[in-house]
Parts: sequence; C-alpha cells; structure tokens
Amino acid sequence: MPQFAKMIKYKFFPSHKYDKLDAWLNDMSKNGWRLINYGFLKYEFQRSNNAERTYFTYNLGGFRNDDGYYSIGLRYPRLKEQYGLAPRYSFLNKNIRDKFFSKIIIELDAKKIDKGFSYIVDERNILYRKQFLMNIIYISIAVIGFAIITII
Repeated sequence: MPQFAKMIKYKFFPSHKYDKLDAWLNDMSKNGWRLINYGFLKYEFQRSNNAERTYFTYNLGGFRNDDGYYSIGLRYPRLKEQYGLAPRYSFLNKNIRDKFFSKIIIELDAKKIDKGFSYIVDERNILYRKQFLMNIIYISIAVIGFAIITII
C-alpha cells in the first residue's frame, strides 16, 4: 500500500459558519486532499487519488430552536447512515464514533443526496445562525445587567 502525503491545517469555524467549513473541505477535496481526522481547530488531510468527496458538518448536541424542532443531530439521528458513505469506503465515517465533542463531519455519498438533503442543509444553516444571534443577545443582556449592577 503506497504512503500518501499528509497535511494538517488549523482553522476556526463556529457552528453558524459550518456552510463555509463544508465549502472549504470540498475545495480541499477538489485539490486532491481528503479529510481523515479532525478536532476542535485541527483538520488532518491525506493526499488522495480517488474521486473528490463531499462533506457535511453538524452539531450532535441536543439544543432546541424557537419552533420546538430538535437539533440536526437529534432530528436526523441516522444522518450518517442515510446520506454518508459506507464506513468501508470512508476512513472518516468509520471513526466518527471516536469523537467526544459535538462537531460531526461526514463524507457524503453523492448517489444518496436528494432534495430532502438540501432541506437539511438549509435547516442547519438557519438553526445555527439563529442560535448564534440568540447567544449574542444573551451575552449583551448579561454585560448590560452587570454594568448596571456595578454602577448602582
């Protein structure tokens, strides 16, 4: 088995920017680099001769949005099985269970992507942007409240 070159990149993508993370990973794949491992900021790639790959990122967490829908991970618990490459074809998908944090990245199977998947992508983007804005509001209220208390 030939040894392929590896590369490590460090980037920060908050959840409301997962669409940008997916685009970056897909660009890396177009340039011949497939994702083989990841962490909070670390992304490990390996040079690949295979066809380009498509990635999807979501949070595993159990947050609810305003409409009462569950998070992407809870709402679509079989997302990897439904849209991902089979673990025997994807080193990344085979090792997802080893991740101990909430960010999940899966390699998608192009043959399985349908209109329903584009709905999931749109829903993820709206949900995570809404959560980001709500967090900004909560932090602002806490800072203003703390400032008022210290002035009084």
